[in-house]
Amino acid sequence: MKYLYVIPTLCALVLQVRPQDTGLAPKKFLSLPLGAVQASGWIHDQLVVQANGLAGHEHNFYHYVSQSDWIGGNSYYSSLEEAGSYWFNGMVPLGVLLNDSTIQAQTQQFLDYVLDHQDSTGWLGPEVNTTKPRYLWGRYPFFFGAIQMVEANPSLADRVVPALHKFVSLANSMLHSGQGLEDWTNTRWEDFVITLQWLYDLHPDGQEAILIDTMKMLKWTGDPWEQVFSPAHFPQTAVEHLRNPFPVLTWHGVNMAEGLKALPSTYRFTHNQSDLDAASVGWDLLFQYHGRPSGIYAADEYLAGLEAVRGTLCDNTPPHGIGNDVFVERITYNALPATLTGGEPTDMWSRQYLQQQNQIASKNMTPNPFPEDGPYSNVFGLEPNYPESPSGLAQVQSRPHGSIAVHRGPLHYAFDIPRTEKVLTRNSQEPRAVDLEFDASSDWQYAIDPSTLRFNAGTPAGGKLPSPIFDSGLPPLTITAAACPITWTVAGDTFAAAPPTNPACTGQMRNITLWPFGATKLRIGEFPVFDSTK
Repeated sequence: MKYLYVIPTLCALVLQVRPQDTGLAPKKFLSLPLGAVQASGWIHDQLVVQANGLAGHEHNFYHYVSQSDWIGGNSYYSSLEEAGSYWFNGMVPLGVLLNDSTIQAQTQQFLDYVLDHQDSTGWLGPEVNTTKPRYLWGRYPFFFGAIQMVEANPSLADRVVPALHKFVSLANSMLHSGQGLEDWTNTRWEDFVITLQWLYDLHPDGQEAILIDTMKMLKWTGDPWEQVFSPAHFPQTAVEHLRNPFPVLTWHGVNMAEGLKALPSTYRFTHNQSDLDAASVGWDLLFQYHGRPSGIYAADEYLAGLEAVRGTLCDNTPPHGIGNDVFVERITYNALPATLTGGEPTDMWSRQYLQQQNQIASKNMTPNPFPEDGPYSNVFGLEPNYPESPSGLAQVQSRPHGSIAVHRGPLHYAFDIPRTEKVLTRNSQEPRAVDLEFDASSDWQYAIDPSTLRFNAGTPAGGKLPSPIFDSGLPPLTITAAACPITWTVAGDTFAAAPPTNPACTGQMRNITLWPFGATKLRIGEFPVFDSTK
């Protein structure tokens, strides 16, 4: 169920019945532009360590953000979805505060490429000249990075500001038409609101009306944070066995921080004190029921309660300016350094996806205490559980009849059907040369829910990959999925009929394991789909 996911006509009606204020309430505090305050002492040293570590070197080798990929139109410039945008937003302040010419050149190239490839309609991102659906969310971290670049170098405003206004005009028409919306856009709309308010405050260019209207459209089509943060609805325990009365991503750890900054941002155009009150209540509830002594809160993907073994996402950062400043200090001096490696020669070259309050090992975990993330999540590494989408850890391919194929990297994954084996003939001179017949020995008629796909990186015995690796049960890499049995006919007795479209479940949901395609001999590689939440 999509709460407040309303059709455009209803959105317009909602906006009409609300106060017709056309201006923003003034900011209580003026923010300082990037570079106005320079780092020194310990904090400067920490920035240097970051630049010398993984953060400052991703561009050199990491394909999500490497120059060869985004300049060539591949991978994650290419997508302006998460990894590329996050990298850009983080590297801009690092390069400015350290006056690092290498990092500044990288971020300038990234900015130039994105702006140079803006679509004639105003769209920014990889969907230009493709049929890929256009969703708003992935651009927001890029906007933050671009804003910081303008703050540090005001001469860039001549390029950045017109590009943003052009995008806003398109986004406004999309929102009024019910386009550009999906789960992540609906929960992280506040990031776009903050961008719009920066334009309104500093570079309105006569567009005040459309900026305000777009802010309102984002709020009233987005997830209702003022209700999520009410005591009647807020979860008091780990949430995996609870039913969320709102869209499921509202209980996602990072999105909780998004929600806390949403309501102060909307106060500026709603002028409702209740927005600020709800944010304050939400802060108290979040730390009462999910807080950690280290200054953050527990969410091993989704809110995880108070048990010390449960994980905390590496970017669960309470929003700046909300709540007691002691939490910012606690994060800075506790949670942040604990989730990064330190000491030569690996200063800040590895980090965890999930941090535990009580953590007696950092390894592939059996059993896995995290209901949503894989058992490799607390290992220190390059990408122990990210960057991949939380809804699967697997970039899903549409196939005929509404079915899907599952990929991760170059590997295609399939359900390895258990089988019986019959020798049809054996060569008399070489007994290893045989003709074999395989038949399925268990059910294979399953539909899967793509939103439940989870990647699992196992540890090979003895640290070595088996040889040959492509055989049943041998690859250490698998993907699990929620599946349900369905009616799926065969054509004769030798092959499956076309996957049924929108099939009904005929039995209880269960988890199945998908293996690299090359390790399967009988398989299902194109699956019908179902929704496990219904």
